[in-house]
Amino acid sequence: MSERISVLICTYNYARYLPQCLMSVLNQTHRPDEIIVLDDGSSDDTPQLMTKFPDVRYAYQENTGKAVAFGRAFSLSTGDIVCHLDADDYWEPDKLEKVLRHFERNPKLGGVLHEVSYVDGSGQPLNFSWATQHPAEPETLTLDGCADVSFLYPLPNARGRFFGVPNTCCIRRDVLQDLLPMPREVGGSVDGILVAAALRYGMAYLPEALAAYRVHGKNAGFGNVGSTQETISMWEFLLAHPNFRPFLSDRHAGLLRAKILERKAYLASRTGRGVLAGAWAGIRVPWILGANGYRCSWKHLALTATCLLPFKRRDKKLRQPTGVPRPPLANLGAAAMHRANPVSVTKTEGTSASGPCISIVIPTRNRWEILAQCLQALPAGARAVEPPEVIVVDDSSNDETSSVVSSFRTATGWQVRYLRQEWPRGANAARNAGLDVARGEVIVFLDDDALVTEGWLAKLLAGLSHRVPVVSGPARLTADGPLLGKHRGEVSAYLSEILVAARGSRGEIVPSACNMAAFRWVFDRARFDETVRPPVEENDWLERSGVRAGFVQDAWVWHHKSSEEMTPRRVFAGVWRRGGEGGWWLRERLKIPATERWSLARSSLHTSLRAFAHALLRGCGGGVAVGLGELSKALALVGVSNRKPRVPESWR
Repeated sequence: MSERISVLICTYNYARYLPQCLMSVLNQTHRPDEIIVLDDGSSDDTPQLMTKFPDVRYAYQENTGKAVAFGRAFSLSTGDIVCHLDADDYWEPDKLEKVLRHFERNPKLGGVLHEVSYVDGSGQPLNFSWATQHPAEPETLTLDGCADVSFLYPLPNARGRFFGVPNTCCIRRDVLQDLLPMPREVGGSVDGILVAAALRYGMAYLPEALAAYRVHGKNAGFGNVGSTQETISMWEFLLAHPNFRPFLSDRHAGLLRAKILERKAYLASRTGRGVLAGAWAGIRVPWILGANGYRCSWKHLALTATCLLPFKRRDKKLRQPTGVPRPPLANLGAAAMHRANPVSVTKTEGTSASGPCISIVIPTRNRWEILAQCLQALPAGARAVEPPEVIVVDDSSNDETSSVVSSFRTATGWQVRYLRQEWPRGANAARNAGLDVARGEVIVFLDDDALVTEGWLAKLLAGLSHRVPVVSGPARLTADGPLLGKHRGEVSAYLSEILVAARGSRGEIVPSACNMAAFRWVFDRARFDETVRPPVEENDWLERSGVRAGFVQDAWVWHHKSSEEMTPRRVFAGVWRRGGEGGWWLRERLKIPATERWSLARSSLHTSLRAFAHALLRGCGGGVAVGLGELSKALALVGVSNRKPRVPESWR
């Protein structure tokens, strides 16, 4: 390829990651013509480190922010194609070769971006469910095709498509040059301007992970007050720029104004500053969206109220958008937001000092591997929500649970607490222990084998109200092995698959503690009974709390079961315990009359006999499971089993 290639790396106090970053560029199968590192005033060992890389051009400046740093690096470069790379990330060896191939095929193409793999601070892989939710084939992205994405609160009828991670962008020099220089206020949203510039002429999306995005506890972005201000500055700059505005249709320009107003109202609601202007901005958002044929989210309608009502503000101070070195709010979920918010995600320094409004309590015992997956999924699940407080309550594990929690705390920078019970007391005791230390106004309970989906937390919280102060969502079963039997429905319920709202004896919705949220005041009425076990722990708590529960169908999680849990021995033992627990609860807690108990027992026994006959005639293990569960329930109902005194004990 005859065109020159420049790689631009802006860095600030990333000496610990810079060597791997630089070596990944130097070891490309297609070597770039020049590599420029622009040091934005680092106070670590970066200057000394760069003496070890004589083939790399190094320039130092006083700290002025990433926008200014990138502008200077661009002015020093000579390449026809400019490639952006963050100093804490690194490339796969064939990245440039594959990217340049697309430039060669289409000389008019504005730029190329692609997917990434995710690694932690030490370079160990991180697995996120949303990381595979993208097209399998390359696509060409256009400016107008991305018009209705990137809203803080996604539009219900949005049709736009955007994929890839903005900070992987490679762009033609002449495509970007007419938008420079960038104002300092753009800060870390530099990659957003690169993407916007390239989209004017079409941008190739590659589904391959050609770079590694490092999640090390100092990444931040979507929803952070400072980076939101930088996003506003970026969009205002683009909307007013004479070389960008002509590329926008009237619809796209209107949507861009709506995005700006949406974030201004959001900032006012978060900081308490300029609340009248913020409220007016919030009022205008639905009108602009409606005028362009879009329905707004219900959260857009609430923006004005959140600006004016005297809520407790969580972010009193707006930081100066100085670009690379940024303070608060570490958010692992920022990486996940690249798809929904392609031009507003940035990397920052710092951690959050504000108190949480949401606490997630996760009880666990001796399941560190699935707990790690549960925690890794949380940032994507908490997308568009203030990073929650996470409390992991260890029910006296003897495995690597504490190390998993520590790694998650380091990787995300979230407020993560680890509690350990000195002897096994069960899930309900662990939940109560989490309640004792939780500081959130809303308490979310999540099982350690529940893997949340993208946007899960916002959807779950949207179902809460004063009339419905408790909500839960579906739990879809995913297993490492086949389900026992020939009919999924026979055993899936015993394995805690919840596809529709569970109902109590009076038809009321019963929440599931594996995926549940409630206002804190609800637990002032009643805590979980530590002597009650699955599957009736939630029924028991709901009876005593006297509140109404709801069910949010789209706030679902995967309920993971290991191959060991799927063995016939474990399944049969589990259904026997659950059936007996249900019968005991009806007998001892609801105190139903003896005649009614005997009637229910006869019905369960009849069902049991039919299930065993089905198992015998069809060779179906699922029938055995159903039969055991119903037989155990019948025996407990009449008082033959489950008669011992109750004490808190481990469920596992």
